Amino acid sequence: PPILDPSPYTTWTAKSSDGLSRRADIAVPFVNSSGAADDVVLFRLDLVGDASQRGVAQGELLAWELIQLVDVALPRWYISMIKDLDLSVLPTWLAAILKVKAAELAPSAINKALGIIYNIQEPFLPARLITEMEGIAEGLCNAVGPSCDLDSWKLKVKQVNMLPELIRMTCTMFGAWGPASASGNLLQLRALDFGDSPFANYTTLQVHRPTGAASFVSVSFPGLVGLITGINEKGVGLSEKVWEVYNTTSGVQPGTYEGEAVVMVSRDVVELAENRQAAEDYMRQANRTWSVFLGIGDYETQQMDICGYREDDFHAYTPETMPDVTGQQYFDSLVYVDKHPQPSHADDLPQLLAQYYGNLSMDTTRIINQEHETGDVHIAVYDYAEKIMWVSIGRIDDKGHFGENNEWKACYRPYLQFNLESLWTGEI
Repeated sequence: PPILDPSPYTTWTAKSSDGLSRRADIAVPFVNSSGAADDVVLFRLDLVGDASQRGVAQGELLAWELIQLVDVALPRWYISMIKDLDLSVLPTWLAAILKVKAAELAPSAINKALGIIYNIQEPFLPARLITEMEGIAEGLCNAVGPSCDLDSWKLKVKQVNMLPELIRMTCTMFGAWGPASASGNLLQLRALDFGDSPFANYTTLQVHRPTGAASFVSVSFPGLVGLITGINEKGVGLSEKVWEVYNTTSGVQPGTYEGEAVVMVSRDVVELAENRQAAEDYMRQANRTWSVFLGIGDYETQQMDICGYREDDFHAYTPETMPDVTGQQYFDSLVYVDKHPQPSHADDLPQLLAQYYGNLSMDTTRIINQEHETGDVHIAVYDYAEKIMWVSIGRIDDKGHFGENNEWKACYRPYLQFNLESLWTGEI
């Protein structure tokens, strides 16, 4: 896939009511190999101020998109999604709520479950993130007007932020440096595999410039305060993947809802950590819920660990120790995990990494993503030497599919190149 410059196609369209934050629409023209128009479209937010100000700004600037996602797209998706939920791995009370007799009852059942999960987790959540969620609802109601039910929207935003605690994302990540990478500096992949869902068409690049703190960017969706993909001004970048295993009925490992949601811990790390060690120290002390792998790289060391993050334990795995988890090939200065349950039964990713070992770069990573077919909703690649980020996003049709032949998966579409230093200052 080609690399495209979004700058000429970035149009700033609106400002928040306080004049600090603004929204841009990005629409980069592209014609695919079949000769069909396949423009790359996403939203960009430049959010400035404290947690409340940034929350209100997001609600004001993405009000229409948030309403469409939460009130239209998600309920429609829930009807099909609930059929695929493995209720046997959920707490009895949660399984009882989600065991519906008719598909049309799915949206209300899932929202009820998400509301209860939020109530369980609220005591563990940082106050600033609660303030930001409630700010989003306030901003949306500012845009909608007097007919807007503020309390209802506060609940809806909180429910959406609990969704990653209920569903699982099977993804791929790697970090390469030293003899493994072409530059000798750290290159980090985060490929999000989520399957059919409405999220791809709502991709939002949220650049946060908090008052008196370091800036960070999150590849996200309207209303999401938690973080699934991002990097901060200090150079702490995050990748994520669910930690499924083969030795259970469903692959899901034991966990709990009594803690801080994984996406909220990830947000804390990318917003607050100054280096990889600080990020790992934070995760080690967190009230952990469900099992995931979190890849953490930084400018300071130009290396990456893959953190095994579970309710009961936490381990920062290195190139030397990660093969004990994955059962896959060891490479010097290269740590990775594929999109499958672990230990993996596949060998295509290590074969691809071996093929390009010593020449792992932004360009060769594009090839690996296609060959491994990883990254349907979005892909981010962080180049720690050049301080640039590539982002590719998927696109779905009205049935939630990535085209007839998966041609709209992110791994087959163009990448947009963003200069991180420019994002931190709010430049195009």
